[in-house]
Amino acid sequence: MLLLLFLLLQTSTPEVPVAGIVNGDTILLETYAREIGRKSELYSMTHSTSASIMQDTWNALVQTELIRQKTNELGIAVSSAQVDSVLLNATPDYVKRGFTDNKGRFDKKLLEAMLYRPDSLVRAQNPKLKNITSAVASVTSTMHELRSRLADVLRMNALRAYREAITPLDTAALAELYKQAAYQAEADVYFLPCKDVRYTPTDAEIHDWYQRHTADYVSDVPLRRFAALRWETVASHLDSSMVLRDMLSFVAAVNGEHNTEKRDSIWDGIAQQVKHTSTILSADSVSQREFYKAVASTRNGRPGTCVGPILNPQGYHIILVDSVLRRQDKTSPDYAIRILVAPVEPGAETTDSVFADVRQAANMYSNGTPIDEIEARFNKKITMSPWVTSTDKVFGSYRVVQAAFEVPVGGLAPPVDTPDSGVVLVIAADSLPAGLLTLDAARSRIVEDIIRNKACSHLEPRARTMYGLCKALPDGRMFIAEQLPTTSVWRDQTIDATGFVGPEVYDPTASLAIRRATSAGMMGPFRGDAGWYVVNIINTKTTDLPPFSEWLQAEGDLYVQRQREQQWSDFLTHITRTADIRDFRWVCFRY
Repeated sequence: MLLLLFLLLQTSTPEVPVAGIVNGDTILLETYAREIGRKSELYSMTHSTSASIMQDTWNALVQTELIRQKTNELGIAVSSAQVDSVLLNATPDYVKRGFTDNKGRFDKKLLEAMLYRPDSLVRAQNPKLKNITSAVASVTSTMHELRSRLADVLRMNALRAYREAITPLDTAALAELYKQAAYQAEADVYFLPCKDVRYTPTDAEIHDWYQRHTADYVSDVPLRRFAALRWETVASHLDSSMVLRDMLSFVAAVNGEHNTEKRDSIWDGIAQQVKHTSTILSADSVSQREFYKAVASTRNGRPGTCVGPILNPQGYHIILVDSVLRRQDKTSPDYAIRILVAPVEPGAETTDSVFADVRQAANMYSNGTPIDEIEARFNKKITMSPWVTSTDKVFGSYRVVQAAFEVPVGGLAPPVDTPDSGVVLVIAADSLPAGLLTLDAARSRIVEDIIRNKACSHLEPRARTMYGLCKALPDGRMFIAEQLPTTSVWRDQTIDATGFVGPEVYDPTASLAIRRATSAGMMGPFRGDAGWYVVNIINTKTTDLPPFSEWLQAEGDLYVQRQREQQWSDFLTHITRTADIRDFRWVCFRY
């Protein structure tokens, strides 16, 4: 995944660049950028976007800082001795994986030497190394970062233990779960799943639904809606030709180097800056056909050959052949390759031209020019956002929404350079406090609920037909005269507190309805979360559970854990919402 980073602040400025300030304490831009690089490596096998990685990194750093502040406030301290004791005596698995011997086993002595004797370790392992000081400094820095990360984990664990000690469990909720766990039913189940429907509710339906379900539509955080004008930053032909020139030079440099180590060094120097991966090229793959043809036709795909650049919508692709894999069952070989992608992005002149138009539009709005005149002047159409919270993402960017929350209603926010939609000019249009939502703010949720309701409600006649086709036999079984299309029948199902009604259908609403049956026989049709049911209760029973305290100890751990997880999540949400968080990332990053 290509990391979309702008240049850092100029190093000539006397101030140390910061990514943000949390309750007066700074998060350095250097720390933020380093964490982005680390998370990018961790997420390299996923489809995470640059914007989501940036936001995840920011959220994690803010949370770590808030936890540090809260533990300091409570007098919860984590000493260096505690950190080292955990490292050496209760070494976490993720640490063990980084310190292994030549057989892949955890090497405690290596870890201990790196912690306390880095100078001796470096000298012993590299007796001819000239720059000992630099190597020792690198090891020391690595160990400092490891200690720092573990200290953050220990602080979090200590704060969480403190919160659990002072926050009681909701015993009433646990008691209700205990009560439900006692009820079971053995049943035959005839199931009709809800289906997706293509339907657009009318304004009258939306209004009527809102009147009947107003209390369901609430928000515990403020909402905003904003207007946006967007300028796409598209690479020019000059930008493309400059990237092509650089890529051709790179391919020539790689192919011109016959020493494997030096060739890999040239490759790695560029690969570290762009999206890159390793894969197998197969002649059988349709999606790889273009790449396979290019490799096979260049020096016959000989190992060490650099191929490209090959242009597609993602940018210029360059391939380095590592090996040829021949198989007896195939006439054409596979190729083990490395591949990097250099996107064609707009250059400085292109970007400067766009920002000049954006600044002119911002000045026009600030001077009172009507929006429709600004639209006509720049041939743009204003876009109205949905109602959003401050943590939502619009146009592929979290910063856009944050900018809308930083100005008063009617105010113009600084332009935002987004990953997906170019440069965006944001005007805060409307605002809502936390609480009940207006019809307008709840509209999208109402539409979803109406469609979801129709996905099931329109099947009620079929459900009644299902019931008419069923009969309870004297032996307690259910006779079905005809199984309708798209339905399922499950015999001898045990319905208990797990919430499953069939082999793969999780429907706690239907499960509870079945388990509340007081006698054997037919019931239905009734609607659950997943669809319609006709059920033949073969028998019901109340299992003999141990006393509540024993059940809680034996089987209630999962429910207690869920409560504790929710309590911790609520606590983190609270300290985040009440914190003074100032975000300056937009100066240097797209996100």
